[in-house]
Amino acid sequence: MKMADRLILFITSFFLMIITLFIALVGIGLFDQLLVNQTVSQYLNNSDVKTSILIISLILFLMSLYIIAKSVQRKEVSPISKRSEIGDIKISMETLENLVTKTTSRIKGVRELKARVKPDEQGTMSVMVKIVFDGETPIPQITKEIQDTVKEKLELITGLSVGQVHVVVSNISQSTGKKVLVE
Repeated sequence: MKMADRLILFITSFFLMIITLFIALVGIGLFDQLLVNQTVSQYLNNSDVKTSILIISLILFLMSLYIIAKSVQRKEVSPISKRSEIGDIKISMETLENLVTKTTSRIKGVRELKARVKPDEQGTMSVMVKIVFDGETPIPQITKEIQDTVKEKLELITGLSVGQVHVVVSNISQSTGKKVLVE
């Protein structure tokens, strides 16, 4: 997320928090409702305050619309291209990520995983695999196997170069359920 987007999100959230806190305090009776009504009426009768409130409200409304638009906007990642003798071959990121998932899920000890693939500046792919493992396989062994297998399979199947394969071990599987044999 860009710095400007973070700033807009912070300001909008801050004002929303202040307004919500004020409404909650009035709602539970911490402020006298008659006093609040008189204060609000006094400020709304002043044209300078009305203009300021209108401008602030309009800015907050536009910032909210911007946040909503950003949240529903999909960032389209272009596919990786490879040139062959008879034309171009384009492979989508989703295809590559599914291939990494399929390859990694077959490795003994991997319980859950998420894969991300992105192109590098050098014309290669960078792969990030986040795993939950069984807790029985040594971490150096399982991560090395993931790196080697993913690199080898991706290069073999796609014909593209894999620059780096990053493995993040996020957790140990908590399932202790043993398989019960029914006779």
